[in-house]
Amino acid sequence: MRIINEDIVFGPALLDAHHIESTVACYPRIILDEKTVERVQKYINYYDVAPQKGKILIDSDGQWFLNYLSTIFKYYTECNNEYEFERVQFGLLLKHKQKIEELLFEYKEDIRVWDKYVWTANYHNYFCDLHFPGERDLKISRKTLLSWPREISNGDF
Repeated sequence: MRIINEDIVFGPALLDAHHIESTVACYPRIILDEKTVERVQKYINYYDVAPQKGKILIDSDGQWFLNYLSTIFKYYTECNNEYEFERVQFGLLLKHKQKIEELLFEYKEDIRVWDKYVWTANYHNYFCDLHFPGERDLKISRKTLLSWPREISNGDF
């Protein structure tokens, strides 16, 4: 049963999305359900260069998810030249990097939330390595992403 009007959208796809979000998506990512993955695989196999290919990634746990950082490439049509396009991309990625670093610091004591930002930082770094290799200023330092144990000191009591 599907219900669609000006105020509500409800149906099997929404229920599937809720189920995946509540049971599988432990990181801040939009995961594709099995039916959608099958459809995407069909399209990727059909086209020589599938438009979906760069917009979806497969995570280390095998889940397919939307590559939201790929949206920075849409700004090309709004730029006057390639230099401006690259400047816009760098600016967006630097803002993304800075926000993640800020939130990693803010939540360093809340490991459940901090871990989500570590995932996001690793995704960010992967994207930068893939599309902007050698641009170290765009990447989040690995040192920021590690949680090291420490010895007890007098101030801990």
